[in-house]
Amino acid sequence: MWESALPSQLWKAKADECIKCALEGRTFEEATGVINIELHLHGTEAELVAQRTTATQQM
Repeated sequence: MWESALPSQLWKAKADECIKCALEGRTFEEATGVINIELHLHGTEAELVAQRTTATQQM
C-alpha cells in the first residue's frame, strides 16, 4: 500500500494511524507492532489531538 504513495501522502497516512491509536488509548509500546516506529516522535502531538477530539465530542 505505501509503495505507491507520495511522501506527503505517506506521512499523512501514518500520522492518521498514529492519531487513531491514541484515540483508542493505545500506548506507543502497544502500537509499535502496527505503525512505523518513526511515529514515536509524533506520539505526544497525536495524544494532544486525541484529547482535543475527545473533549469536543463530549461537549
